[in-house]
Amino acid sequence: MVSGSPRLRVFIASRHPARARPLDDLVSQKKFDLSQFYQQNVEAAKLKGVLYGLPQLSHPGRVGLFYSRKLFQEKKLEEPNDKWTYDNLLEAAKKLSNADNQVFGFQPGTDYFSLLVNQRAWGW
Repeated sequence: MVSGSPRLRVFIASRHPARARPLDDLVSQKKFDLSQFYQQNVEAAKLKGVLYGLPQLSHPGRVGLFYSRKLFQEKKLEEPNDKWTYDNLLEAAKKLSNADNQVFGFQPGTDYFSLLVNQRAWGW
């Protein structure tokens, strides 16, 4: 299922084929790199060999980034893109932060899921 908003697309997968759209053609069309996931987790998202979802709790990195376009534009910084690394994020966060005005360039998640993602990504 995909949300109707052109700005935010949220994919929700179900292992029940009548409720989910196969993703194999979309992955192929967009040349989406499944190697960023652990292979056994990609296989677990398949039903009878057809991909119906992407790994969630076992993803080795962050799956999304919300940011203020206005703040990036004000600082004349390039907005995040699909080539960004953690190093790019850290560099931008330093430039965007202004502690005197309580503006911080990055607010990491401190909930269970966010901590789990970092633990699995970095082995903490």
